Amino acid sequence: MQDAPIFNSGFGLFYADFDYSDIKVARTNRNRLYSPRTGNTMAAPNLAGNFTRNPADYPFPSNEFEHIPLFIYTYLSGLLPPNAFETSAQPVLPSSGEPGGNPQLYDVMYTLTATIRNTGDIVGNEVPQL
Repeated sequence: MQDAPIFNSGFGLFYADFDYSDIKVARTNRNRLYSPRTGNTMAAPNLAGNFTRNPADYPFPSNEFEHIPLFIYTYLSGLLPPNAFETSAQPVLPSSGEPGGNPQLYDVMYTLTATIRNTGDIVGNEVPQL
């Protein structure tokens, strides 16, 4: 009787053996140079309406609220960074873009092909990863 694997095959521990051959790497015809993003973001909308931006107007609750020593109450601390309430448009990051980053991040630079053959006694599949 064959022993069961300790881990599933996703961890690389599997009883099948695979042979890689005819490995070829080809550079794609990439004519587009990297172009960093420029410009500004939209201004942040004011969703709270009229409110004060002075942290002193939001003091820590009186003795009715039990203060936990050494706990950082970030919403009540006076340690806000400069321009914490700034809502104007900001410069975009050069590497930013669509959700997931600059679209050029996903450009295909190389194509790799190979022949993969199961050379073991156990039926299995191989998923090559770079």
